[in-house]
This record gives sequence, C-alpha cells and structure tokens, in this order.
Amino acid sequence: MEDKSKKGGFPWISTAATAASQKSLTRGVDPKEKASYIPYCSVKFKALSPTEMEEIVEAGSRFKPSMAPLNSRSQPLPRTNGKSRLYISLTCPYAQRVWIARNFKGLENVELIPINILDKPSWYMEKISSSGKVPALEHNNTVRFESLDLLIYLDENFTGPKLFPLGSSKREVTSELLKYIEVMNNNLFIALKNRSLSKSQLDRLTGPIFDRLETSLERFQPEGPYFLGVISGVDFAYAPFIERYNIVIQEFFKYNMFEKRPRLSRWFNALNELDFYTITKPNPRVVLNDMERVLQR
Repeated sequence: MEDKSKKGGFPWISTAATAASQKSLTRGVDPKEKASYIPYCSVKFKALSPTEMEEIVEAGSRFKPSMAPLNSRSQPLPRTNGKSRLYISLTCPYAQRVWIARNFKGLENVELIPINILDKPSWYMEKISSSGKVPALEHNNTVRFESLDLLIYLDENFTGPKLFPLGSSKREVTSELLKYIEVMNNNLFIALKNRSLSKSQLDRLTGPIFDRLETSLERFQPEGPYFLGVISGVDFAYAPFIERYNIVIQEFFKYNMFEKRPRLSRWFNALNELDFYTITKPNPRVVLNDMERVLQR
C-alpha cells in the first residue's frame, strides 16, 4: 500500500517540517553536543528497572504494551499475518507521540511492541529499522518512520477520531504550530545546557517560548483547552516535550513554567486527565537521568 502521508490529504503539513521533527533538538547545536543528544531515542537512556517495567507493562490493558521491552535475547516475533505493529521505546518522546495517537484513535488492533534501545534485538535492525530507532509502524508489509509522518499516516489509513482538522480554517494554524516545535526545542535545549542560570535568567531565555504557547492556546479557547480548541495531533506532538521540560526545569532550576500562564496550565492539566495519555508518561526519575546525561551535566 502506498504511503499516503507523503502525498495525500495533508499537503499543508510539509514533509520537510515533519521529517525535521526527529532532528529538532540538535539543529543549531554544536556538532560535539549533537553526538550526545541524537541517540536520545536510539541508544543512550537509562534502562528501566524491573519495578518500573511492572508499573508500565500490564497485560490486557488496551493502552499499554502487553510485554516487557524486547532485547538482544528476544526471539524474532512471529509474522504479523496482516496485523499492524507499532514499535516504541517506553522513554522516547517521539515514540510517545505515536503511542498517544494510537490510544486516542482506539487502535487496539495495532500491537504495541516495546524495544529496549540499550540492548536492541538484532532482528529489529535487520528487518524493521536499520538505524535501530523508534517509532516504527509496520502496516501492510511496509515499515514507516518519523513521528509526525506517522501521525498523518494513522489519520489517513486507520479508523477512529481524527488527529488533524479537515477544514481549511485550522490548517494554517496546524502547520504553524507543528513547525514551531523545532524552534522551541532548539532554544530550550541550548538554554537548559547552562545549569548556572538563575531563575530570572532562565525566565528571560525561555519565557518568550512559553509565552508564545500561551498565546497560541488563546486562538480557539472558546472551543476547549487545546491548541485547536478540540484535542488533536498537535497536542500529542507537543505533550511529550512539555512534560519533560516541566520535570527538568522544576528540578534543575526550581522554575515553574506554568506560573502566570493559565492557558498553558489548563492545557497540561486537561491532558493529564486523559488515561490514554497518562499511561504513556515516563517515570520522572528516568526523565531526569536521561536529561542529566543528554545535557552533559
């Protein structure tokens, strides 16, 4: 089946913008720093303890994987026989985007396959992803990548609530918001590398970024607390990053990104009332350990 996400019904979300999302945290960063950041979803993160695994993996839950992350000792999975599979990491923000969308659309028939990125199965790189990265969607005997592209693909090829608006009135806003994620991540990554910043200095550097999100959330406020008023793939694209920044900024800088930003706070609180989202959230301790290493603290 042709991958319609490249040329189908969402030309207003540019392929360049979606592909860039995977590189968003490293563009404009010193090449020496990139080496420590690019593997965030492919190599360098803290392995989950058995207890943490149990907190996330619960057989029978429609929102969770039914197995522990597969590693180098795991045997190849049986052939799908037409069943779709979504390969994820339990700590990767890009994979989390697609995991949230899968849950939101009620795609229980899309099997969640967690991969231990520290100890990947050889067959995963041989048959699914030569780079070893996640997320990856196996559907109709074809494997597709890139988190934003996968959101579009899920919307066009699977049933369930729409992730992106069909009406033209919100298309331009959607494209604008998705492109801004790259700008947000670039600037926050650079700011957070300077651990010596005071709260006021951090506010001067990061405040305008969060203020822009606050303003963006005002546009369709009468319709609801989300970026497009009603919940959409835009919220799922932002949520994994905002949740991590919230944890890191509070811990490292004692800074509250939601203070004096009621719309951003309302948005975050609304998301955290949704089981299909909260079940995908990583353990805060794992987030801090990851970012400590990533930011070379």
